[in-house]
Amino acid sequence: MGFSAPTGELRHLLDVVLPAPACVFDPRFDLVAWNETFAAIWHPETLPPGRCNVMWMAFCEPARRAMWANWEERSHALLAEFRAAYGQHAGDDRFAEMIADLEARSSEFRSWWTTYEVRQSMTGNLKTRVPGAGVVNLEVIELRVCSHPSLHLSVHAPARPADHKKLAALAGSASRQPARLARAS
Repeated sequence: MGFSAPTGELRHLLDVVLPAPACVFDPRFDLVAWNETFAAIWHPETLPPGRCNVMWMAFCEPARRAMWANWEERSHALLAEFRAAYGQHAGDDRFAEMIADLEARSSEFRSWWTTYEVRQSMTGNLKTRVPGAGVVNLEVIELRVCSHPSLHLSVHAPARPADHKKLAALAGSASRQPARLARAS
């Protein structure tokens, strides 16, 4: 079951929100596009083939997981939304494969998956440890994209002026790249 790819306008929007990190993901939480600040913090292009996925980053990538100062709180919210998305796509073999891989690789995922918590939005505070910038407080704003109903836009807006400055410096030090699309898996 394939989901729609982001349009040029949506990729442009990822750049407009700079210096805030932002990404677009599909119902399985596969990352399909991101901006340069998101790339500078999370390096999604370095994820294993077929695992350019928010859940994979949160539960199976120790270095990325360690960057979340409030990992347990945020990962519970993330898992609850993932469960809600899974419920809406019963029979999707790629969902089932991802869940099996997450259960095999993460004891937290395996344990928490059995609690059946469901949530419709990951909106909330994310405290991220960014090398060279320290802790950056971000407000996660998740939006459904009306023109592409299968996609979600996630903007990680700086919570305070100091966080905005840190992100601006990070974006300024990155090579100016337009929003990127994930490689096909």
